[in-house]
Amino acid sequence: MSRTPHILIENGFRKVSPYFFDFKTHVKSRWVGRTLADIMIKELGQEESIIEKEISEGLIYISNNHGRKDPSILIKDWTILKDRNVEKHDIIYHIRHMHEPNIPWPQGDKSLLDDSGKAFSTVYQDSDILVVNKPPGIPSHPKSNFRCNTATEITKLGWHLENLWLCHRLDKATSGILILALNRECCKEIADTMQIEGSVRKEYLARVKGEFPEKEFYVNCPIFLINISGGYLMPSNETKQIPLAITQFERLTYNKDLDESLVSCRPITGRTHQIRIHLRNIGFPISNDYMYNPVNKDIMTHEVDEIRNNLELHMYDLLFKAHPELQERSSSIMDREGLTWNIENIVNFKDASIQRSIEQIKKSRESYLKELMNKYGKVCETCHRCHFDVDTQEKGIYLHSWKYTMKKKNADKPICFEAQPPSWSDI
Repeated sequence: MSRTPHILIENGFRKVSPYFFDFKTHVKSRWVGRTLADIMIKELGQEESIIEKEISEGLIYISNNHGRKDPSILIKDWTILKDRNVEKHDIIYHIRHMHEPNIPWPQGDKSLLDDSGKAFSTVYQDSDILVVNKPPGIPSHPKSNFRCNTATEITKLGWHLENLWLCHRLDKATSGILILALNRECCKEIADTMQIEGSVRKEYLARVKGEFPEKEFYVNCPIFLINISGGYLMPSNETKQIPLAITQFERLTYNKDLDESLVSCRPITGRTHQIRIHLRNIGFPISNDYMYNPVNKDIMTHEVDEIRNNLELHMYDLLFKAHPELQERSSSIMDREGLTWNIENIVNFKDASIQRSIEQIKKSRESYLKELMNKYGKVCETCHRCHFDVDTQEKGIYLHSWKYTMKKKNADKPICFEAQPPSWSDI
């Protein structure tokens, strides 16, 4: 079993040859009481036809009793695992043959790559941290099918580093500043600092559709979205209470011919897709955001994204009717001490019409996956899984992490990082 992938830069893409990797997954609370096969299929996106085979071959198994006094036991027998309900002290192991998707590679772009063409350009470096300018279309850290084709692993390889710690997240589609720690202690310090309001100032550039208001304002509104594979609301937490999210916006330029604006976005809080969702909700979506402004019918996920986007907008309308103050463009930050919302109750998530839309999203996604399989699907002779031999259509969006100002421990003054603006910002 080869565990060493081969890297190839070809036709504007970075490609990784197949290899084996050991996954270790801790059980989430919503998985408890379900079978291993059900979780692998519905939560982890595995193919039903492969699950029994890989469990029987010992490639998928469970180690139980973690966090208990009793010794852990490996459970590898399909006859046991097919009916056994997963418990909260279980850990799921999977020895998987990896077929990583290709990622766009900005060959020759000196603003994004160093002179070697194999590592990202450096924004800042000292003995504790390395700040790089991440290109769009590249995941920040290993997740799902991505491992070698991620910013952390690419940087480790390019800088010949054994370890590297990600201090914060940056969406796959977003370019710009990514802070990486060279030791665990510094990573914890920076991550803790980022949790303290006002200790870090972040500024993004976004190119949006329409003539953005000239006057600076804040959006004070909680963030939620629909998980298209599971059909549930995110963030998903046990209390169902979602906190306020705040972004400050300011127009920098407007191009009348394009009817597009360049906007400075300063997130006060940090939620998943916060800037993208806030911009969409106020009527100025990022021009090429395939998820929150799905106008490009050439993107294969277009129909799925369009249905999900329309449903989310409908649910936000219900939220705004119940709490109109959340829709306002405010001149100040809302006092959010102890302020949370139970979105599921407010929008009546179990309503028949909403659930019909959820089912429509699932069916549309199944149809998209079937089309993808028919067009590009290839069955691997090693793992018998179908993988898609196609270059990504989702190369990035007009959102760039531009500036960071933060104070390191024992430093006399804050340090400032500024990544070179992308070419699309010149409008």
